[in-house]
Amino acid sequence: MTKRIPPVLEIDLTRFRLAWVLFTPAQVSEITGLSPVMQGDWRRRDILPKHGGHARFNAIEIAEIWLLKMLSDRGVGPQHCKHLARRGAEGVVLAALQNPEAWSQVPRKESIPRRRMNKGWFNKYFREASTARFLVWWSDGSIEWAGNLSAAFTKVSSADEAKVDGPLIVLDTRTIGRRLVEKAGLPLVHNQTGRPRRD
Repeated sequence: MTKRIPPVLEIDLTRFRLAWVLFTPAQVSEITGLSPVMQGDWRRRDILPKHGGHARFNAIEIAEIWLLKMLSDRGVGPQHCKHLARRGAEGVVLAALQNPEAWSQVPRKESIPRRRMNKGWFNKYFREASTARFLVWWSDGSIEWAGNLSAAFTKVSSADEAKVDGPLIVLDTRTIGRRLVEKAGLPLVHNQTGRPRRD
């Protein structure tokens, strides 16, 4: 039996009042495979941000932890790939939010209040995100978003040979975002936008 792929939403995220669903270290461990003990160790080593009191994680932090864990499992130390994981996490969550199952209440066009444009929430959490599917960490250490890998490799000129003169890493943020929603088993974000008025 084939699994049904949820439809993709075309949503302008800047038009909603949104709040993160927060996850416990145990839930993060279930999603990412990084134990709560290792999460604490990575916080002490400044790989992950420190939390005051009980740690709770939003979707971007979970995606960042998961990417760090994936790369660490493949031999790239978490101290060396923090910048890649942070940028990639934003793209992963942006892709995840295109899945209706990532929302506690799926946004509808008719529920958008015209006077309330909350770009602050979006700009706060998605500073370096792109809707491009792939994030490429080139051999020279540069990071680039690419919608098409073939085109990204084709545009590397002889002056840019250092980009491909060694191993490189490609993150498929769309696939990782879909898996994040599946593994979380809960919405990633609450849509707090008010209901449309009935006249």
